[in-house]
Amino acid sequence: MSQKHPIVVVTGSSGAGTSTVKHAFEQIFIREKIDPVIIEGDSFHRYDRAAMKEAMTKAEAEGNDRFSHFGADANLFDKLEELFKKMELRPCQGDDDLSQKEQDMEDLKDKINAKKMERDQYKYSV
Repeated sequence: MSQKHPIVVVTGSSGAGTSTVKHAFEQIFIREKIDPVIIEGDSFHRYDRAAMKEAMTKAEAEGNDRFSHFGADANLFDKLEELFKKMELRPCQGDDDLSQKEQDMEDLKDKINAKKMERDQYKYSV
């Protein structure tokens, strides 16, 4: 992260307005001609809503009062960490190398989309 390449994190529970805030940022990015990488945390949930409800019920029945939407058991934090590490290891060159940066960003977006597809396949196989 840097002043030129900040990281903006929007977080909140379902229904808290995070999508609205994300949309506002997207409009700012369009206006400022910024092509951001957007990583949605929902892409790294271990369960879809129905499966999460079942997992919560099971955890309660087993006396596990620590199981939650935000914990490690309900999320794929290792996959998110892996993605951030890949982003961090990428060399940041000067603005004169814009075409390479643009290609790098496209590659990263492709990887994010692949992770989303992988997550969706996992959710429906659980």
